[in-house]
Parts: sequence; C-alpha cells; structure tokens
Amino acid sequence: MKSKPSSAFTLVELLVVITIIGILVALLLPAVQAARDAARRSQCSNNLHQIGVALQAYESLHRAFPAAEATIMPAQCLIPTQYGQCRGRPMFVVLLPFFGLGNVEKNYEPSLGYGYGSPSWSGSDKATQMYSLRLSFCQCPSDVTYKYVNLRSYFGVTGGKTPTAEDQWRGDVYHDGFSAINLWRKPRDIHDGLSTTFMIGESVHFSNWGNAWTDQRTNDGFCTTAGAPYAWCSTGECSGKDCHTASEQWYRYSIGAHSRSTKYPINSRLTIPGCDMNGTWEDNDIPFSSYHSGGTHFVFCDGHASFVGDAIDMRVYRNLSTINGGEVIASGDF
Repeated sequence: MKSKPSSAFTLVELLVVITIIGILVALLLPAVQAARDAARRSQCSNNLHQIGVALQAYESLHRAFPAAEATIMPAQCLIPTQYGQCRGRPMFVVLLPFFGLGNVEKNYEPSLGYGYGSPSWSGSDKATQMYSLRLSFCQCPSDVTYKYVNLRSYFGVTGGKTPTAEDQWRGDVYHDGFSAINLWRKPRDIHDGLSTTFMIGESVHFSNWGNAWTDQRTNDGFCTTAGAPYAWCSTGECSGKDCHTASEQWYRYSIGAHSRSTKYPINSRLTIPGCDMNGTWEDNDIPFSSYHSGGTHFVFCDGHASFVGDAIDMRVYRNLSTINGGEVIASGDF
C-alpha cells in the first residue's frame, strides 16, 4: 500500500512564508505610520480651525477679538498699590461658551489669592476641577506630552518683528501682533490683512514658569517637564497701570502662559542644557513648534488654518505675525 503524501509545509517553505510576511510588514509599517501622522496633522489643523471659528463668533458678538488676558487693575493685582503681579481672565476661558462649555466658564474664579487666574495655586475646589479638565480642541494629538490631561498646545501670536523698550524681565516684549494683555483687537486694527496675519499658533515647548518646575529635560530638543506644562486656562503676568506700556517703575511682562512670538524660527530647539530658562532663553522668547514633520500650524485672523513650513523666510515669518506692519505678503510667500 502506497502512503499518502504529506500536505504539511516543509521547514523551508515555512521560513519562506515567514520571510515574505516580514517583508510585507516592513513595507506596510511606514505607510501605516505616515497615515497616522497625516490623520494627527489633520486633527491638529481642525482644532485650530475650531478655535478660529470661536474667535470669529466672539468678535461678531462683542465687536472685538478677546484679549490674550483680560486683567482688571488694580483689583486683580497681588500688590494693588503698585499694580504688581497682575493676572486676569485668559482668552481660552472666555471662548468656552463658543464651544458649548458656558457652564465650565462659570466655574472660573478670577480672584484666587496669589494665583489670580492660576487656580493650581489656590486650593479652590472649582479651580482644581477646572485645571484638571481635558479639552481635546486645545491639544495636538501629535504632542508626545498628551499624558498631561490639562495640556494646551496652542498659543496666541504676540508679534515678533519690533520689540518694545519695556522691561526684558523674561525675554523680549512685543505688542505688534494679535495677542496681548488688555488689548482687544478689532478687525479694522489689522491693517495687514486678516488672511495674512497670525492669530494662534502651535507650540510644544514647556516653560520654566509652567504649573510645575520639576525634572526639566529635553525631548527631541523641545523643552518638557515631568511636572506639568501650561494648562489651557493658565495666565501670564504683568505689572504697571495699563500693562502694555513701560510707564511704571514696577513694570513687568510675562506672557509664556498664553502667547508666543516669532523672534526665533519655527521648531527652534532649546540649546541650554536642562532647559534652564534663567539663562538666555526666557518665557517670552519661546518659539512656535510642533511634532509634525517640517513645520507647525497657525490660524489666521480670517479664521482659516494653515501649515507653515519651518524653512519659511524669517522676514516673511515675522511679517505674518504683525497686525500693522504695512507689509504686502503674497500667498506664495508661505
């Protein structure tokens, strides 16, 4: 009797199949990763577009865009007689009703002891709840620090072409852009054109003055910290009677909590070991940056969002950050 031939794979055949599968997986993985990156990039752009729409809706209701931070002086100053260490209501808080989160805005407490808009320092139950809230539209899905629930990846553009003569306490001060403390921009103030002026941009650098100051380190050259980044409802700080001119002896201006400038190129890396911003790199100088390849996202004053490459000419980049610089910028320039 003849035996039936075996239908099982030989060892050689099995190894060939495994090799082919390995090659296919190796070929497919980059494509899958690229698709995921594209999806994250698209979601990030959509987040900024939503913020742009909310800003347009706010302007339609109030006839002006919100200030980066609205501070009542001297009521919201730690040193009222000297208008010192003043903190107010940040832009992302006043935008909450335009995201259907009006009830959340009602929990914001504008007078929280030293914090004045920094609830993590106050111990208030409402403040703690607000600071621990995750707002997905404030977070880029590509940001590797997503583990921080209250992370905010998007910041106002304060300018970056012409620094003022104000106290350089935490880096250069600019008022030539959209975002500023106690300055409510109107569309007619933006002479350079709504479609060619930055409003909000993406930045993944943490700050030396975030919500925690522990274990500072770099991640791919970007400054991060094991404590926490700036929360979505963090505020900056200013001193002086109007908070945007250097008219007072006690004048100070720290905006890293809510705004960035175009002083340095997109995706600039911190060069100071350990992200020590007490050296030459300060809060006001933090650049716009992202974990997307080749650039970062911005939303413009007309509400459209766009990806801007990090190879952009610095002259054009800084021109895009001003509201009244008198520059003529063609769409092909960026």
